[in-house]
Amino acid sequence: MSIPETNGIFASHYLLKEQLSSGRVEEVWKAEDWTAEGAPVTLRLYAPHIRLDHHSLEQLQREQEQRAQLQHPHLLTPTHFGVYEGIPFEVAPLHLQQTVAQAAPLPENQIARLIAQVGSALEYLHTQQPPVLHRQINPDNIILDAQAITSWPYLR
Repeated sequence: MSIPETNGIFASHYLLKEQLSSGRVEEVWKAEDWTAEGAPVTLRLYAPHIRLDHHSLEQLQREQEQRAQLQHPHLLTPTHFGVYEGIPFEVAPLHLQQTVAQAAPLPENQIARLIAQVGSALEYLHTQQPPVLHRQINPDNIILDAQAITSWPYLR
């Protein structure tokens, strides 16, 4: 299993440009999709430094299938899920805007809008059958743009 690195190739057609974040069990990368003429994408790699067991991979696949059905203006929905050399990954459109953590402090009117939009997305997730839990609500996972606030939906 190769370790993902800047300017490395992942899954034979994603050029890793910049690591955007790293957690205990995942990394998020800005990448170029060579099958889409170098389109910028966000690549979320799950457990890139360890191998998940078969049960964990199956659970992650079921969660991804559930996420693929979600449609809400304030949720970032992955466009592809795959496993490459034992590393599960998701692909989503790249949002070049900043996260709440990067934008802080925000003006009061933007904070009110942010709370309303995040609340709307959470209400949508929690009214699904079965309810969908967003595993990591934090300023690094809330993306600001000119039109809306979006968040990558995590499941637990």
